[in-house]
Amino acid sequence: MPNAGHLPPLLRRPDGTAEYLEGGHSVLLGAPAGERRSEAIETLPLGSSLLLYTDGLVERRDRALDEGLERLRVRVEASPADADPEALCEAVLADAGDDLDDDVAILALRLEPPQPA
Repeated sequence: MPNAGHLPPLLRRPDGTAEYLEGGHSVLLGAPAGERRSEAIETLPLGSSLLLYTDGLVERRDRALDEGLERLRVRVEASPADADPEALCEAVLADAGDDLDDDVAILALRLEPPQPA
């Protein structure tokens, strides 16, 4: 998946560990034609969750971006292993508190095994 300048998606594996999917960083969307885009492929195991978010969730004027990213990773790892996407988003927003300086958008999905018919 090409990243095109966005912050890296955060993958929470079924064992509770969370890691940023750093592959596929490329030039920004809208960059001059002819720029080659890199891609990356990651297998997402069943039971894992994927979190996509805007920079307003992790950037603050008074701290480095890396600190905000680490805080998000730690918060996601601390969430219950069986947290559904809505609960995961609520936990992340609760941790952010009232010090949000920018708009925030979060999208979470959880990969579940197919249910028997």
